Amino acid sequence: MRLAGISSINQANEFLKTYLPIYNKRFATHPKSDVSFLERPQKLFDYKWTFVVKEQRTVGNDYTIRHYNRVFLIEKPSITQRKQQVTIKQSLEKDLRFEIKGKKSPLKK
Repeated sequence: MRLAGISSINQANEFLKTYLPIYNKRFATHPKSDVSFLERPQKLFDYKWTFVVKEQRTVGNDYTIRHYNRVFLIEKPSITQRKQQVTIKQSLEKDLRFEIKGKKSPLKK
């Protein structure tokens, strides 16, 4: 636009009306597929628990898990063992999910 001597917004808008068709003709490409990727995702995919922050903790001797100065008690200690590894998932909304051996574990706060 500098080479065209444009110094105001109105002149720039008029210049773009003539320049954009030339630019698009030169550089535009056609998509390889006609499938639109802007559609809504399927309901079966759980985004909330896919994009998470994961941490590993160990179950204490009293069947508790400590996470950031909070203590969580395992509701059913019969299905877990002491010193077992627990994966703590924190979603983007700051919700927590505790998984033991890949299965969701119910806890009390």
